[in-house]
Amino acid sequence: DTGTWERLECTIPTNTVIDADCALEDSRCDVHEEVVSVNCEYVADEEGHYRGVKADIVAIAHLRVHNPVGAKVSSDCYSTRHPSSFKTKAINTMSLLNITDDEMTHKEILNLPQGTESIIDLWCDVISSSARTDADSLIVDARMCISGFVKNSNGELMYIDKLASPDIKLPNYTKNCFTEPRITCKNCSYNFVSDSSVEVRCDISVSGPVYAVDQNFAIDEISIDDKKEKSETVPRGLYICLGGGNESLWDIAKRYNTSIDRIMEENNEEENSGILIIPVVG
Repeated sequence: DTGTWERLECTIPTNTVIDADCALEDSRCDVHEEVVSVNCEYVADEEGHYRGVKADIVAIAHLRVHNPVGAKVSSDCYSTRHPSSFKTKAINTMSLLNITDDEMTHKEILNLPQGTESIIDLWCDVISSSARTDADSLIVDARMCISGFVKNSNGELMYIDKLASPDIKLPNYTKNCFTEPRITCKNCSYNFVSDSSVEVRCDISVSGPVYAVDQNFAIDEISIDDKKEKSETVPRGLYICLGGGNESLWDIAKRYNTSIDRIMEENNEEENSGILIIPVVG
């Protein structure tokens, strides 16, 4: 009746069931909802007055399931009988470190148009976001637009906006981390600092999975000359090897041109004293 604007804010609870046949007991899940569209219209009450608002909201629930699985690759090979060679290629693997859900506050000074009498509403939209690694943290580069409606002394509404780039830093992550952050502004409030400016407080949520990226090498091609016998071989016999350093059982078997199975047959794992008997049968 007075022709004034009022701000209406409602919280609508949701309950979504997602079928995830691939999920296991020890799976880690990243879940979030995205509002696709909102359509509002006035509705009349029992007295015929249009005092209510009906909102039709379409939202999509996203689920990403992380299962603890391992991948086996070969990075070395040899033949005990024939000359052989191989080529490797680099492969990048990702493993889940954490599903982050951090909250922080960004402050921004917003200048008001001349003659502003009151602020009708302020809100914040996230335009884009990306992440990069620093020495010991993840830096999230985000661009937001702070927008609002103000009313001047003549009763006119004016639209205002300002671009903002909040400083978002997630500590305790190494350089080989990767994430696609989801930035959400949960609330936007303000305080007048002068007659022509306000300090806007944006409550920001940063969420999403963080992965460790590792580079490994896997065999891509193997060549064996089965028409020739291996020339550089260890003579037949039993050898005693003093284990030490970072040499693995595979390295020892390759050096003596034998197999891991043959070494295991001659040695008792329960009485492993660092001394191995190496059988070489040619």
